[in-house]
Amino acid sequence: MRFRHLTLILVVALAATLYPAVTWAQGADGLSAREISDQVQTNMSLVGSGSPAQVRDGRSALLKALRSPGMSNSTRLQYSSSLQQEGLGAMASDDDDLIAINAIIVASEIATPLSVTILGDAIDDPREAIRYEAARGYGRVLSAVADNAAAIPENQIDLIYLQIADRFTTERSDQVLQALILALRLDHGDSELRTRCAIVMCQGVSRISIRWRGAGASEEQALTIFRAINAAFRELLDSRGAVDDGFATSAAIASGHALTFLAAWLENTPPDQMDSDTKQLAIDLGGAAERVLLLSHSTLTGETLGERITPLLKRFVEGRGSSLKAIKDEIDTWTGQRGLLLKAPYNVNASDFN
Repeated sequence: MRFRHLTLILVVALAATLYPAVTWAQGADGLSAREISDQVQTNMSLVGSGSPAQVRDGRSALLKALRSPGMSNSTRLQYSSSLQQEGLGAMASDDDDLIAINAIIVASEIATPLSVTILGDAIDDPREAIRYEAARGYGRVLSAVADNAAAIPENQIDLIYLQIADRFTTERSDQVLQALILALRLDHGDSELRTRCAIVMCQGVSRISIRWRGAGASEEQALTIFRAINAAFRELLDSRGAVDDGFATSAAIASGHALTFLAAWLENTPPDQMDSDTKQLAIDLGGAAERVLLLSHSTLTGETLGERITPLLKRFVEGRGSSLKAIKDEIDTWTGQRGLLLKAPYNVNASDFN
């Protein structure tokens, strides 16, 4: 699994030639529509050439322009219009992965409605590497929105969230799902945007936890879930005193699913088959999920509960007593037939945890 993940990253990196940091262009807002069109036409011909060196040069020149500090929406939209006229959408679905991936990178940097259209098509591409880059592209677009460096209307931002949510239900690749979670781990921007990203991330984790626990839970999947749950915990801490109820609810439900996944993983891979790093991951995942549950529950209900799962989990994984049954029994206080997550304010269906 780890080898396959590294292989996918290598394919994408080679196709994108790990696009380097570029010096931002100065005075992009001073260019005329004709100058922008000429610049885009020249560099798009390089991106579409298929020659690695020319693709890199064309893409870098376009990114240099698109990263101009303080670029106005009108200039951004002019670049977007010119890129559309030069066939950026078609390049993003080109049979040549080199061309397609670089076109997706450019599309995600525009941060206009054209970005949403191209990423929406790319995330449905049959090629895993293309979907992977599209998932990363969503992160670049959301980051641009957070930086007020996007010209995307609210309804198109809504569409981004819908596209991502759909992939959590249908996506086959663990690596693409990981990239979607990373795209939603926004660490800047206004609280409303961050909260919305966190809610979609938590809802996505709930969906993939259900899918993964029934398909032979793996270490790499456990790491993905842990990263998301840990990010939710940090967001809860950062929002302390003003935690959005919807976020707290979705974070608690995601943590319940994470614990159910953890139990399935420990059943498939007992601690005596784990190395020290994997054992620590199991402890960290359970601990993070329980912390999110306790913090979210206290936020929503005012009820303060203590840790019960984490101490048992630690002893079990470290071979110092306890049992998987004892851990499952404690998880059931949240997810079982009479579990807290089946009651208000969560109201999860009991079948969701089976």
